[in-house]
Amino acid sequence: MQVIVNISKSVSLNEGESVTLYCLAVGRPEPTVTWRNQKCKIFILSPGLNPNENLDGEFLDIATIRRDQAEDYECITHNGVAPPDQQKVRITVNCKYPSSCGDINLGLDDDSIKIYID
Repeated sequence: MQVIVNISKSVSLNEGESVTLYCLAVGRPEPTVTWRNQKCKIFILSPGLNPNENLDGEFLDIATIRRDQAEDYECITHNGVAPPDQQKVRITVNCKYPSSCGDINLGLDDDSIKIYID
């Protein structure tokens, strides 16, 4: 049997900040812990790491986070005996320059503001 006993809570942070996620598991034999992101398979922590590989270890450090890294990160435990246990942590990234993050809702009625561009 193996089980995740403690995992980071979902987090919201500003673009450019750093975060460390953790996933602690117990079992016999002792499980390995792997992190996987679901949306983009380009998350690389160290030079030479294949972007399609999972990231191993209880702690996942993300330095200088970008908006394209906002997604669910999945912790998966495996000990070769019991079925894997898995849980997700959501990272939300607040954009440094909101106008470059897509549509903006100003909370105004459609007739409240008019913009004219020559």
